[in-house]
Amino acid sequence: MADDRQHPMLQYIINNPEAFAQNLAKTLEQAGKAMAAYIEPREQGKITHDSTDELTGVVKTLAQVGEYWASDPQRAIEAQGRLWTWVHRPLELITEENDGRAACTRR
Repeated sequence: MADDRQHPMLQYIINNPEAFAQNLAKTLEQAGKAMAAYIEPREQGKITHDSTDELTGVVKTLAQVGEYWASDPQRAIEAQGRLWTWVHRPLELITEENDGRAACTRR
């Protein structure tokens, strides 16, 4: 008897790549408009640049995270391996369920 269970990752397969690409292009276009609307008052001097303190905090935090991982290269390599497995294993399962073929439609 065939296994009727579906792999949970199959629900994320893109059924219509053309429509997806068009939606992605529209999303990027809207993101550009939002960024322009955000930058315009700053360029005109209507909003002062007080956000440098926030950006400084973000950069310092990311630097601390980088220092943590760089302080122990073995830990960083192990974490990268776990991340690689976490990202790629669901794709391998989908391919295995499709007899080695890449899945291109939702079941």
